Amino acid sequence: FFEPATELPTDFPTEPTGFCADVCECFYNVFETEISITSPNYPNFYHTNQTCNYTIYSYYSTNIRLEIIDFEMEAQHDWFKVYDGRDTYSPVLFQATGYPGFNAPFNQLPDSLPHSIISSGFEILIEHISDYSDQGSLKGWSVNIIPNY
Repeated sequence: FFEPATELPTDFPTEPTGFCADVCECFYNVFETEISITSPNYPNFYHTNQTCNYTIYSYYSTNIRLEIIDFEMEAQHDWFKVYDGRDTYSPVLFQATGYPGFNAPFNQLPDSLPHSIISSGFEILIEHISDYSDQGSLKGWSVNIIPNY
């Protein structure tokens, strides 16, 4: 006999769920104030051969402003991507590798930080991708997420 659940969660939590450093699947709900999100193990070296997804949802259905504060990843091998929606099938809003001022194809990181990106809707996905190389792991990144009223 199957009994349906009587109550389903409707909100994203305000803090990350699960164990972000181990599982690398995190959810954030942005209310009225900004929150900070960092790559795994920041500011120490991030782990190799890892893909981490951070889903950010604006509680008040506003656009989201992502402000990159600090950035250092292995150039052309490790990537930081921001999707304009909830999954990797959404349009890529921004992608970066290396460090500020690094010149590479598809690298959108400017010469200096901070740098802001604004979503078209109320959800974004940040994807952190590192390859197998031990020598390439650097400190990663730090961003602020702010509701864009």
